[in-house]
Amino acid sequence: MKKIITLFSLLLLSLTSTAARSLTPTADQQLPSLTGPEVVTLGTKMPAFTLPTLQGTELSLADYKGKRLLLIFPRGKVDDDWCQICHYQYAELVDFDQRTDFRAQHNIEIVFVLPYSMAEVKEWSTLFPHQMQVIESWKNPKDPASLSEGQKRFSREVRELLPHQFSYVPGEEIPLPFPIVVDANRTLAKRMGLFTTEWEGSKADQMVPTVFLLDESGVVQFKYYSQSSFDRPHPTYLQTYITKIMTDK
Repeated sequence: MKKIITLFSLLLLSLTSTAARSLTPTADQQLPSLTGPEVVTLGTKMPAFTLPTLQGTELSLADYKGKRLLLIFPRGKVDDDWCQICHYQYAELVDFDQRTDFRAQHNIEIVFVLPYSMAEVKEWSTLFPHQMQVIESWKNPKDPASLSEGQKRFSREVRELLPHQFSYVPGEEIPLPFPIVVDANRTLAKRMGLFTTEWEGSKADQMVPTVFLLDESGVVQFKYYSQSSFDRPHPTYLQTYITKIMTDK
């Protein structure tokens, strides 16, 4: 029996050594590079960046030392179509902050990042009236009796997931209290692996909607990668997380 075990051990050792040699690159056979986007994990610092904003300032991550930061990467554009839910997300946070004094209460700032030129981001900022009208048409179609069961289900889901109604007057100045970072060369978005050519079944340049929550030292304490267009953390969820998890650290 001992002889059998010894022979088996020798065979296993031989196979292991052979496999190890086969995986060792020679001078003309190098392993592929494993470098790629920075994967930001919980407990690590957000990569430093300095970029212009739509509001006309230059924003650096270092500016927020000593404050918490909610850093939001919306989906943005899919081909030539702007994501309506991204506008809703911004409007919802503005409304939530006005009603609850969210930023002052939790020593937090909110920043959006869009990987487009300044001209495109300016266009984005003017589309709130139209985008909100589109969402309301999803919730309340003109001829509900003619809808298929799938269309009725979609309307119900939109009413549940996007319950608030935000009204903007076309042509009037739209309040933008949260800085909107212009990542024109997509340096930050690509560096973090958030800019992609395929997501949620659509093959087009776009961002994976992502939310990061940083503590006062710039360390990531929360990150949320959306699984679908409607999958975004609600402001009350974020507030609860800050109150229950981050405050006790």
